[in-house]
Amino acid sequence: MHYTPWVAITSPITKYPSKRDIVFKSVWNWLEGKREDDGVYPYWRIHDKLYDLSGFVDSHPGGKLLNCLLLEFIMTVAHNFFHLKDNWRMFLFDLSTLSTRDWRISHALSHHIYPNTIYDYEISVLEPVFQFIPSKNKSFLYRILLIPKICFFMPINLHLDWVKSLIQVYRKERQFYIPDLFPIFQLVAMVYINGSFWMALKLWLAIHVTANFILHFTGLQASHHHQHMFHEGDTYPDDKDWGVLQVIATRERGEAFFNGPLFLIAISFGNHSLHHLFPTVCHSKLFLFQDVFLETCKEFGINYQPQELNPLKHLKGFWYCLKNKTPNKDVPYVLKIK
Repeated sequence: MHYTPWVAITSPITKYPSKRDIVFKSVWNWLEGKREDDGVYPYWRIHDKLYDLSGFVDSHPGGKLLNCLLLEFIMTVAHNFFHLKDNWRMFLFDLSTLSTRDWRISHALSHHIYPNTIYDYEISVLEPVFQFIPSKNKSFLYRILLIPKICFFMPINLHLDWVKSLIQVYRKERQFYIPDLFPIFQLVAMVYINGSFWMALKLWLAIHVTANFILHFTGLQASHHHQHMFHEGDTYPDDKDWGVLQVIATRERGEAFFNGPLFLIAISFGNHSLHHLFPTVCHSKLFLFQDVFLETCKEFGINYQPQELNPLKHLKGFWYCLKNKTPNKDVPYVLKIK
């Protein structure tokens, strides 16, 4: 364990990430900081050996609107496809104000490899507005303003991120991609069909603001934030196996586990532990891994109870993590209960 000014790093990460706390955060800053920390750019470190994977990217699985509810469903379902090799379905994600290319970094490279740790971009990008890592820095003012901040930031946060990405393009800090303009293409099409710019703009904003709120509310409770799950600063198990990290940092919501309806699984980030262990496997096939997954959990002494947490318990755990100031000094829950 080693300490930073505000958190004790208990995961196997040995260095506080460079550029983590800069004000103008982006996935490209995260990548730049990761290169500095690894010190081996342009190579990739795998099992303490260095590889040039530039020729491998094209063959690797991660290589090169009717209403607001439908848009959110499309965004969540499209998440399944940007984990795979380039395909047209992944660009459904860009119908929102989010970027498939950026999320392949922030989500696939950062969050999926380092869930709930100090290197998880999906945690750091929300700070200091929302802090999921236990810290004494959570003041009384921070805690009483949580509900107003949720009501204000969740609907517009993705718009702000989109504007930020366009500013980075202008400043030549980020490469421009045609899908960056998909939201504008939507607005132009709506103006053409409606005939009124202001009416089309209001409808466009209503669709995206509502979809953004639902995506935030669903995604931030997608089986990661509960007092039973590991967060940086909590006691880390002696077993440093990467798969163990995935399981102690994720849990199911119960209603969409294994043999639940595929539609429900697809729109709610269901089968989340399996998805973290096998991110490039289509969600429609994850149930095929259920038996070997539970059997492997037993071999590692993990008491995985998929039906234990329901959506209401996840919601309570979500609030607990936002307010929690004290790291869990006990072993992770799924390793404690036999």
